[in-house]
Amino acid sequence: MLPAQMPPMPEAVAAWFADLVRAIVREEVAATGGASAPPPVNDLADRVWLAYHALPRDAKGRPPSRRKVEIENNLPRSIFSKLFTDERGSIGGASTVKLAKALAVSTDWLLTGEGTGPTPTGHVPPRCVPSSYLP
Repeated sequence: MLPAQMPPMPEAVAAWFADLVRAIVREEVAATGGASAPPPVNDLADRVWLAYHALPRDAKGRPPSRRKVEIENNLPRSIFSKLFTDERGSIGGASTVKLAKALAVSTDWLLTGEGTGPTPTGHVPPRCVPSSYLP
């Protein structure tokens, strides 16, 4: 059964589940000092996702907005969204250099994963799987 087809959860169950998730997150934060293990890095989109989440955070612990990074680095509009959703599987030479600079990583690491990657500056949520990958 897909989530969209599931019947609504009774309020008590939803509250219990939310409390459980918060407790698990608190335990992970306490055990790791706030750092989380980065998700698997298998392709360009995963590397961009990890590098984006390794950018300096604001006072609330959030990375900069994707649009802000695109504008400040003269990147194509929505490049992050297109890469993250696998709408765009590769990037050209000029965009590669700009994106690597914006994400403070080497072009080699960005394209191949070889070399030293970035260190996350906070929680790195898993990258969403495009719906086209679902059965």
